[in-house]
Amino acid sequence: MVASMAEGSRDVQQGTEVVARTGKAFSAIDQAIHTLVGKIKNVAEKAEDMYAGSRQVKERVESIAAGIEEAAASTQQVSASTEEQSAAVDQISQAARQLAAAASNLEEAVARFKL
Repeated sequence: MVASMAEGSRDVQQGTEVVARTGKAFSAIDQAIHTLVGKIKNVAEKAEDMYAGSRQVKERVESIAAGIEEAAASTQQVSASTEEQSAAVDQISQAARQLAAAASNLEEAVARFKL
């Protein structure tokens, strides 16, 4: 019976040690989980910051694109105006040639009357 009690006492001692080691393991797991949660929160915050930054970049790119479109439209208007002015200069040049020809014809007609 004494042997049986000693063996029971040894089993209780071993059980107590296993429970203590298990408690330490659970404590370590709990601490690791808290650390991991903190890191996950940090990553989530950084991801939100990155999203906000990328949204700002997108808005700026869209703004630049709108400015480029406006500049392109202005360039097209300037080009159209230049073409209109060029056509007007061609018409003026043609009218000047016709006027010079008419002046030459008039000089010849006046010269005939002098003879």
